Amino acid sequence: MYRSPPQLLNNASVFVSGDVTIDPSVAIAPGVILQADPDSQIVIATGVCIGMGVIVHAHQGRIEVEAGATIGAGVLVVGDGTIGAKASIGAEATLLNPAIAAKQVVAAGTIIGDESRSVTLSPSSEENSDSGSVEESPIDHEEHSQSGKPSEVSPETSSTLDTKAATAVQESSKPPATIIYGQVHLNHLLDTLLPHRKSLNNSKPNDRSP
Repeated sequence: MYRSPPQLLNNASVFVSGDVTIDPSVAIAPGVILQADPDSQIVIATGVCIGMGVIVHAHQGRIEVEAGATIGAGVLVVGDGTIGAKASIGAEATLLNPAIAAKQVVAAGTIIGDESRSVTLSPSSEENSDSGSVEESPIDHEEHSQSGKPSEVSPETSSTLDTKAATAVQESSKPPATIIYGQVHLNHLLDTLLPHRKSLNNSKPNDRSP
């Protein structure tokens, strides 16, 4: 696949405004905008490569791109700061007041220096967060140790319990008494119908006596 060679500053599609210093060896793609506000400056060192559609806007200071740095397509650089030597800025990244170290790599789409998104907690929110946290209460080892001990039983109490248990066992071991329902009424009826039966029963012990 054929690729066009890098275009230098004489490319008519590059817009330069203000105090801008560019090394002759810099490669700049079409659609780049280099704008320095009054009392501001842009300095681009040797060997820098700037991708298509990059915007560098110096505002209230100086933006310096050091030697060998690479700026990907669609990158926006605003404010004042430095892009270190041989640093690599990914496509469509946004740098506000950059402070990029030498050989640092910035991922594509990264936003650096945006202080508007910082969150400041108010005192009321901090108190709510503190009150929401659960504090661990200290463990009372003495209470646990006392509750874990078995209760002591006196000898008198143990003997009483043994006696009651033995009595309950004896009562449960006794066979139930045989109950004959109507026996009394039957005997009374027999005595009424057979009156001589009672006299015979009374005379039997006398007959056996010598």
